[in-house]
Amino acid sequence: MMQQTRSVKYIPGLDGLRAIAIIGVVLYHLYPGTVRGGFLGVSLFFVISGYLIAVTTEYAWETGAFSIGNFYWKRIRRLYPSLLIVILTVICFMTIFAPFTMRGIRTELLSLFGGFNNWWQITQNVSYFSRLMNASPFTHMWSLAVELQFYLIWPFLLFLYQIFRQKGRAWIGMLLFAGLTIASAAEMWMLYEPGTDPSRIYYGTDTRLFSLLMGATLGLSHCKKRPVHQAGKRGFCALFGLLMAATLLLFVFMDGQQPATYQWGMFFSSMLFTGMVAIAVDPRLPIGRILDCKPLQWIGKRSYEIYLWQYPVMFLFQKLYRNAVRLEWVLFQVALSVLLAMGLYHLRPILSFREMKKFMKSNHVHPLRKGMVVLLAATILTVSGCGIAQAPADKMTEDQKQLQEELKENQELLQQQKPVSTPVPPPVSTEGPAETPVPIPTPTSDGTETESPVSGDITAVGDSVMLGAVPALQETLPGCVIDATESRQVWDGLKVIKALDQNGQLGDTVIIGLGTNGIFKTSTAQDILDYLGPDRTVYWVTAYGKYLKWQADVNQLIFDLAEENENVHILDWAAAAPEHPEWFYDDGLHLNATGQTGYADFIAQGISQ
Repeated sequence: MMQQTRSVKYIPGLDGLRAIAIIGVVLYHLYPGTVRGGFLGVSLFFVISGYLIAVTTEYAWETGAFSIGNFYWKRIRRLYPSLLIVILTVICFMTIFAPFTMRGIRTELLSLFGGFNNWWQITQNVSYFSRLMNASPFTHMWSLAVELQFYLIWPFLLFLYQIFRQKGRAWIGMLLFAGLTIASAAEMWMLYEPGTDPSRIYYGTDTRLFSLLMGATLGLSHCKKRPVHQAGKRGFCALFGLLMAATLLLFVFMDGQQPATYQWGMFFSSMLFTGMVAIAVDPRLPIGRILDCKPLQWIGKRSYEIYLWQYPVMFLFQKLYRNAVRLEWVLFQVALSVLLAMGLYHLRPILSFREMKKFMKSNHVHPLRKGMVVLLAATILTVSGCGIAQAPADKMTEDQKQLQEELKENQELLQQQKPVSTPVPPPVSTEGPAETPVPIPTPTSDGTETESPVSGDITAVGDSVMLGAVPALQETLPGCVIDATESRQVWDGLKVIKALDQNGQLGDTVIIGLGTNGIFKTSTAQDILDYLGPDRTVYWVTAYGKYLKWQADVNQLIFDLAEENENVHILDWAAAAPEHPEWFYDDGLHLNATGQTGYADFIAQGISQ
């Protein structure tokens, strides 16, 4: 077995792979529009975790040292002390500086420490792909819950494998793992519904299990190999290079809201990562030593601590500081996350009751240091405890509940205008000129009808702000085709517009209400405009939100696009909305009934001028 050739305590190459994984995750959280597939770093973590848990438990089994109690205790001792420190420190900060983020924290804490945070987020309808609807700095903890649940069932899977192995039928055990892997991937495929938020299958233990199982299968089957000749070594090194290049491409181009991601992308990428791990840990090859270069090794050893800190730091910065997306502040967030991770990493050796007791009794530690540690711990516990006790029990306000219900109803309303199958384009007449769109009668306040100042050949594409105003828009602009959904980013716009065009629903006048959910690249928006062409009239609605941190940057990009494209006109919602604070729900972004009418009137008046 592999354990005969090297120590299980340290396997060269894994720290380097951990570094690649955490870099992908951090970049995705910071720049989801650029590093679209960075979330796949979590899948790489899963493969590595599955591999390590299989290798270590197999070694313990062979040496007679394996016990279920010891297995679970090691997992708890490794994960929970750091987790406890991060959670309590973040809550302490939230209590003092961001108490509005504390709603429902008690049930969330129960899910965090109970190891079922992923399922809690599913029941709370938390979208992983929305920057606005996530109201917690602990959203990223879902992956830790998946790992904990895998650890819960792993000893029993190992027992089954060992039973078959002892009977000389280890291949049956491998078939069992293969079957569970395929079943998990198939469930992800079957549960995915195009056009809906994929967070359920993204968070689900059942639909993410295949990555962990692939790593575990590799760990159990990684036997001692015969020597490899030089040509073979070069071939494996070249293969690793190709796998690494494919990983980088997936990190950049894989979209978390594309059907392909859940139909084959996640499974394919996990297979790719499994191959990378297999080559990296092979002691006959130099890949592990290359990956263990000091920068990658340094990051990899601290990857768990970096993962714990990076999302809370980013979340709170964006909640408290409007310019958090600017490069200098992004770099500050990264630096702060790394510094906090360094501190937590160096605390790791004493993060147990026994070691802390030794620390406090040690004559080599200055009493002032001991006092500072006690004071800091007492402050964090007291403040966080008060914050937890005083936090509202319900995660959502009444406004948020009403908003969610409205968005759900409006999404169902939009389904009625979409064809159930791809329509056949109408035949093009060659016997006469095309018909000119007829102006649409619009009801007036006295009940009479007048001609609308705009053609009915209008298409609107937007996010949750537009989705909330669907009934008002349909009344103000009858005949307008609307395609709006929650959490939509600018980079989703092109595929939406292409689909509308294929369905014959793309009008000569296009209203775009995108940019609320995050910054985007000018080239991404320009691709949309290039597809629409210069003959269409485009109206772009600027982004507005009372707490929208990237508002200024997004709107500057929109104005720049209008300057570069003569057919693009600005509907400056960001300038008009602040005059009507009574139009908004308590998030300062989404519109109540009055605001929905005001928004629709604003757009209708804008495109009529």
